[in-house]
Amino acid sequence: MIPRVEPNLELIKGPIVNTGFQAAWLKNPDGVTQGKRWNLATCGTDCHSGPGCDLCLARVKALKAQQEGKDIGRVEPIPDNLFQPLKWKNRKNAFAFPEGDPFHKGIPLSFLLTAFDIMELCPQHNFVLTTKRHKKLYKISKLKHTNVFIGVSIEGQKYLSRADALLELPNNFHKVLFLAPMLTHMVLPKKVLRGVDWVVCSPERGGQGRDPRPCPEEWLVDLIKQVKTFDSNLPFFLDMPYQEDRIHRMGGKFMEVPAALLR
Repeated sequence: MIPRVEPNLELIKGPIVNTGFQAAWLKNPDGVTQGKRWNLATCGTDCHSGPGCDLCLARVKALKAQQEGKDIGRVEPIPDNLFQPLKWKNRKNAFAFPEGDPFHKGIPLSFLLTAFDIMELCPQHNFVLTTKRHKKLYKISKLKHTNVFIGVSIEGQKYLSRADALLELPNNFHKVLFLAPMLTHMVLPKKVLRGVDWVVCSPERGGQGRDPRPCPEEWLVDLIKQVKTFDSNLPFFLDMPYQEDRIHRMGGKFMEVPAALLR
């Protein structure tokens, strides 16, 4: 059982900023510049689907705003941002819906499918989405996109069943296992490792009124061993910014990305 925790909003002085919130695992196809954030939804206080959401920076921002009397308590789409990818120059890798779950009840299906239409119109770009609402993945199962990376976020062994719906998607999608934030020791079944194209792992981060829950190094070392023993070519990304000493002790950087993101 993963205990619920809440951020201490009284520790947050001044505005909440997105420092460190860029997805370290997503670079552009050049492998150097930071990937884009295609923000299509607000994150409200109602965007909670498990203990992995407790200290999410986007949710912390929403809670703080609510405390200040601002009305951003609900997840809502941002229509004004829909057509941004049509204006991007050069090839980009984009994190879509970085602050709100694309399958949240506050996002109309028509809006989500329109976003997928935009992705289809931009085959030169790649798009990454992740969700905890795995039971709704079937709603995109008939789409034929080949430039979309779909992931499920799993914070502990109890929630590993979220991967089942991911594995049922057709193989035109690139499938990603996001173990983030990793709050328990994880044992990954071979059927999961066989069915995904990328594994991304990240311990919980702290700061801005958030004390991260522990993720011992032995959990991470064992996870790396599981992935690489199963398939040494399965890309594995360990997202631990500013913790180079811990990464070195675990044997390397493990900042691997699928070749499709570098095309």
